[in-house]
Parts: sequence; structure tokens; C-alpha cells
Amino acid sequence: RQRKSLFNMFLTYDAKTIPDGPQEQALQQVKAFAVEKKNISEIRAMFQQQPIWLKAELAHKVNTPTKHLKYILPVVAYYFSSGPWRNQWIRFGYDPRKQPEAAELQTLDYRLRMGAGARQLVQSKRKTIMTKHKVVNSSKAKTSLIEVTDKVAKEGPSKDMLAEKEEKIKDVYRFRSGRLTTSRQIFYQLKNICLPEVNLLINKYKISQCDEKNGWFKSGLDEKLRNLLAETIKQTCYFDDGASMLSSTLGQPSLADEEDEHG
Repeated sequence: RQRKSLFNMFLTYDAKTIPDGPQEQALQQVKAFAVEKKNISEIRAMFQQQPIWLKAELAHKVNTPTKHLKYILPVVAYYFSSGPWRNQWIRFGYDPRKQPEAAELQTLDYRLRMGAGARQLVQSKRKTIMTKHKVVNSSKAKTSLIEVTDKVAKEGPSKDMLAEKEEKIKDVYRFRSGRLTTSRQIFYQLKNICLPEVNLLINKYKISQCDEKNGWFKSGLDEKLRNLLAETIKQTCYFDDGASMLSSTLGQPSLADEEDEHG
């Protein structure tokens, strides 16, 4: 599908320079869609606190409506479509290729493995089955969820369900032991992989020269991290006998899945 233009500034890793500010059309766009100045200021402040963001995490941590975020981002940041910070928004004027502290903000692209044991518990974004006459959506709620759904409709969500819903949103951008990923492909910043072994690996693989494929690390770190995540998920599946019923009931569309379309 052709990428819809929102006057984003997409860069590949080999770009010689990085932009210092937005295109004029992006500035006009926020006016045309009546985006409030306070929302623009909020997003700008977030990029001052941290220069690089995955859209999913940023959307969760701000009060700005998600529908306006896609218009604000091209005003405050550019987007790397390749390299160690791919699929992330980066503050104008900030070049992570020259900043060693940007290492912990690098992207890890994790795809759930067939052998991890969790594929039956994690739904794909679009899961369909071809029949002789039509395409059937097989991601619809199963009969076993009807009672839970009816109770929520009548009484509203409990405190536990609301708390789980909040944790489910965090699962879109943060990896934690004891929880499953929200989709079969997900992007993490390295700092959001909350496992004790990660800091040891980061310190072991850190180098002083930025590389196009591995960023501020020696080759092999990504594979080590993927193995670690796969083993952690495997252990989670063994010990969590009801990993998906409540999550499936409260599941929200993953903002991480929007990255390819809007960044």
C-alpha cells in the first residue's frame, strides 16, 4: 500500500545530514486540523526529556489525543526507516549516530518464534482462514469468553480488569518477565526490555564506534537478546495457565502495528 503523506521526514541510516526543523506543510497541517498548542507543547517537552520515541510508548504517556499525534510528530521530529533506530521518531537536530548515550534507545525487532510455545496465546493482527466461498475472520471471541464479556457489559470492568488493561497497553512497548507480547512482531527500545540479563549484555557488547547494522554495539547483541526473550516467553507459557482469556477480552489494537503506515 502506498504510504500516505503527512509531511513526515523519513530518513535512511546513510543520510548525510539530519533535519533541524519541520517542513512548512507540516506546520500548516496542525493548523488545518485544529491541533491545540498545548498538545504540541506536551509532545515537544517529551522529546526534550528523551530524544527518541516509539510512537506506541509516547501515545501511552501523554494526554494528547492519538488522532492528533500523527499530525504533531512531523512538527517536532523526523523518522528513521532503517538502521539501529528504525521505526522510531527522533527529535529534530539530534543525531543518534553521534551520541553514544542513544545506545539504550536502539530498536530491537522481535518476532515470536514458532517454538516459543506462545503463538497459540498471542493473536496475529489479521488472522483469517480461506474457505471455499469466503474469508472467515478467526480472531473473533470464542464461546468460552461469552460469560466474561456479558458480565463486563452489565457491571462494567472491575479494578483488576482495569489494571490488567493498563498493563496490556504497556506490553505494546515494554517486555517483562511473566507477560506475553501483544502481537507476533513487536518493536522495543533496548531500555524497555526489563530483564536483569539485559544490562550485562549491553555492557559486554558496547563499543565506541556507531555501526549501520548494530549501532553502538558489537555484532551479536540482537541475537542474544532475541534468544533471551524467546526463553523468557517459553517459561511464561509453562507457568501461566490462563495467559490470554482476560487479555483477549480487553485487548486493544496495537499502536506498534501502525508504525509502518504512519511512523
